[in-house]
Amino acid sequence: MNTQIQQIIDRFTTAHGYNRWLDASELEQLLNNFVEELRKAGLLMPTLSPGALALCQERERQISQKGYTAQHDHFQPLLGFIQAALYYTECGFFAYRHRDDSDCIERMVSDDPQSKDIRNKWPFVWDKANRKPSNNAIFNFTKAGALLAATIDKLMDEDAFREWYNQQKQFVK
Repeated sequence: MNTQIQQIIDRFTTAHGYNRWLDASELEQLLNNFVEELRKAGLLMPTLSPGALALCQERERQISQKGYTAQHDHFQPLLGFIQAALYYTECGFFAYRHRDDSDCIERMVSDDPQSKDIRNKWPFVWDKANRKPSNNAIFNFTKAGALLAATIDKLMDEDAFREWYNQQKQFVK
C-alpha cells in the first residue's frame, strides 16, 4: 500500500478511535474528511462529469477491446484521427437533429445525397468497415471525444519522443 495513504489511514484511525462503533453521521463525516485528505494529497482522481467519464470509458474500450494502443496509433496518420472525430461529431449532430427518426443513420451511411458530405469525412486511409455511427447522438459524440483523446495522446507521445531524441543528439556529438 502507498505509504502516504497508510499515513492518512493511521492518522484518521488514531484520531477517531477505530475501536468504537460510529453512528451514521460520524461515519459519513469521517469518510468525507478521509476522502478530502486523499484528494489534497493528490491520491485521488478528480471527480469527472458523466460526459468526461463516458469519453474515458470509450477510450479504454478502444484500447482494451479493439487494440488501438499507443503502439498501434503511432503508425496511423494524425489527420485520420481528426477526420474520424469530425465524422462522428457530424454523425452525432445528424442523429440529434433527426432523433425522432430511428433510421436516420442508416440513410446517412447509404447513398442519401444529403449526407454525402458527412460520409466523405471518414479518413480515406482507414477501412470503411470501421465506421459505425449510431442513431444515438451521445454515442457518436463519445466516440468523437475518444478519438480526440487518442489524437492528444499521439501528439504527446511524439513530443516525448522528440524531446528524448534531442537529448540523445547531445551525447552523440
